Amino acid sequence: MAPALPFPVLVVSYAINGLGVAMQDAQANGFVASFDTNAEAKMGILHAVYGAGALCSPIVSTQFAQMKHWSFFYLTSLGLAIINTIVLVYIFRFKSQDECLREAGQVIPERLTTEQSTNDKSTFRQILGHKTVHLLAFYILVYVGVEVTIGSWIVTYIIQERHGGPSSGYISAGFFGGKYQSLLWVNEKVGERRVIFLYVLLVIGLEIVVWFVPSLIGNAVAVSFVGVLLGPMYPLAMNHAGRVLPRWILTGSIGWIAGFGQAGSALVPFMTGAISSKYGIKSLQPLLVAMMGALIIMKLFTLSMFENTLELEVRRETLQKQVPGELLSLLEAVDMDEGDVPTVERPAKTQQQVMTAHRQLVALCVPLFLAGWNDGTTGPLLPRIQSVYNVLESFSSPFLKT
Repeated sequence: MAPALPFPVLVVSYAINGLGVAMQDAQANGFVASFDTNAEAKMGILHAVYGAGALCSPIVSTQFAQMKHWSFFYLTSLGLAIINTIVLVYIFRFKSQDECLREAGQVIPERLTTEQSTNDKSTFRQILGHKTVHLLAFYILVYVGVEVTIGSWIVTYIIQERHGGPSSGYISAGFFGGKYQSLLWVNEKVGERRVIFLYVLLVIGLEIVVWFVPSLIGNAVAVSFVGVLLGPMYPLAMNHAGRVLPRWILTGSIGWIAGFGQAGSALVPFMTGAISSKYGIKSLQPLLVAMMGALIIMKLFTLSMFENTLELEVRRETLQKQVPGELLSLLEAVDMDEGDVPTVERPAKTQQQVMTAHRQLVALCVPLFLAGWNDGTTGPLLPRIQSVYNVLESFSSPFLKT
């Protein structure tokens, strides 16, 4: 990518890059969701680091987009990828997730229970047979698509519709910088189920402002606040999955949800490019409003199912306070209640195990930073890519992820 090879090579390179990032993103989310202590807070940290990467990337890529050798920006991405590889190999040393969690002091069953072992369905078939997995996957697909579309196409929109200059790429940094902000106190105050509706409605309102108010500064501020409101929605969905899905399919399920969702980062931007090639980039805002409306419809459609899982969440939280992880998995497998077993205290973790867990979390933040870096790259570079390769917008979907 750095030598600015022909456009088909650039597309294939993006596809390979997107595949690797999507796999790491899925594994990191699944790993963190499997932590037995403060998984929700750690998930928030993970995605805050993603926002930090997406914040830094447009600042750098905007500078390169104005240079003759603009494609040399990809050398910075290469350096980050090498650092990411070194950190992951050093911390995890090619061990399985269960081995790493045991080193961090978690109690992990050595094998599946008898009920699971005799089940003729494979783990993958169990994942595909779980309705909640598919609902969350489609939800994340739309969400990621909207997020990447805004971060990528907003620069083109500002340049063409608001007559922004070469520094318009910094608006993309403002959007992803907004995602870096934490709204945990709002989530706790309003409630995780209701707060999603609040965020989506506010985002729709802000997108309408960008749509109808012809102000460069006003649009930039509105886009930044859109990033603030979109930021918590992904971790909230992953936290929900971590609470309601069985432990033995949790990592695979979150991997499927995250991987399926990454398809949205190719699909929705491609739709945007295809539509804007015919109707102009002004069609961006109506499309985004429609997609956010789709999120509300999906949330309303699945609300009854989410409410039905509330009792399961409460029961699971009660069990987690009384029994260790291995026994909890056994209870879930045979559908027992907490009253059927005596209360068992969790073994206290040693200082070394606590430090191991912290190192693992830090290591997992590196691929998320890289993912954010990649997602924030294309917005400022997209106008330059189009001018250099003289390609239609419909063929400039920024992240062709598998």
